[in-house]
Amino acid sequence: MYCLTYMSTTKIDFTFDDLEALLQVSQANNAAMDITGYLYFDRNTFIQYLEGQESHVKKLMDSITQDPRHEVLLTFDSSIDERRFPSWTMAYLSQSDFSAVRLEDLWKRFFYLSKKETNSQDIHQLWRVIDKISQLQKRIESKFRKAKERNKAD
Repeated sequence: MYCLTYMSTTKIDFTFDDLEALLQVSQANNAAMDITGYLYFDRNTFIQYLEGQESHVKKLMDSITQDPRHEVLLTFDSSIDERRFPSWTMAYLSQSDFSAVRLEDLWKRFFYLSKKETNSQDIHQLWRVIDKISQLQKRIESKFRKAKERNKAD
């Protein structure tokens, strides 16, 4: 099993409708390739975590790198024993989702990494952030369910 995370900045104004369309396509494509993970978007920054068979993840990353709507700034990859996010074909996490599970400070560290030379300690810290999100999956999923229930009730 293989995982990869990257950070990119948008080259266009990304609207909520653009994001919704991207998520729908990503979820379908990822399910077809047995890739799981999540996408974080705030203002003009994307952070995406992908996991699955190495050849599939790398093929997807090649496609992402070629997408003219954004510029990939940095990537980190690693081998893993098992999936961290087995039920998320592509969950969308917003700034408020991270705030709700108190992860915003951890992601600020990741943003900091993109602005300097990284070392093995920095990369280890990044994987700890991703592990923390994985451990909080149920809490995040519960928040998603409650929001959907509220939207249906309205």
